[in-house]
Amino acid sequence: MLRKLIPDCYVKTVTYYSADFFRSRGIRGVLFDIDNTLEPYANPTPSEKTRQYLQSLTDAGIQYGFVSNNHQKRVELFNEQLTAFACWKSGKPSGKALEKARIHFGLPKKNMALIGDQLLTDVWAAKRYGILALLVVPCCKKEAFYIKLKRIIEKPILLYYKVKYGGIAE
Repeated sequence: MLRKLIPDCYVKTVTYYSADFFRSRGIRGVLFDIDNTLEPYANPTPSEKTRQYLQSLTDAGIQYGFVSNNHQKRVELFNEQLTAFACWKSGKPSGKALEKARIHFGLPKKNMALIGDQLLTDVWAAKRYGILALLVVPCCKKEAFYIKLKRIIEKPILLYYKVKYGGIAE
């Protein structure tokens, strides 16, 4: 079980995962969690920095999309200008939404990655589904109570990761 919660890579910010990072690993399709991965919960739309980052992936021929456990209105508003593949109420850690994205992208699993800020949803979903599991430090400290409870469970697992793999990549 613990193996399913250990990310393949853990970094401070999502922009560490550049087009070169993905190309070097054969990744041609990237799925993002939205809240606290790309933007704080309070940001209804992507910032200019996020738009530029996603455009850099597109320019490199890397497809991207969003897989969120949040509601339809939140995801559609975030994706309105980007018009990428998007799945709301995705049921992570279930892999159903990831399979929809894989079919949409037309890629095998070995060419896909999921980036998120939570072990118990994002990393677990990616590991269960069999794609690259990439973790980021949450971009905002303000979180809902139920997320804070999940963070308590995540803490010893992240400590194990830091000890075994040498910490968080800059």
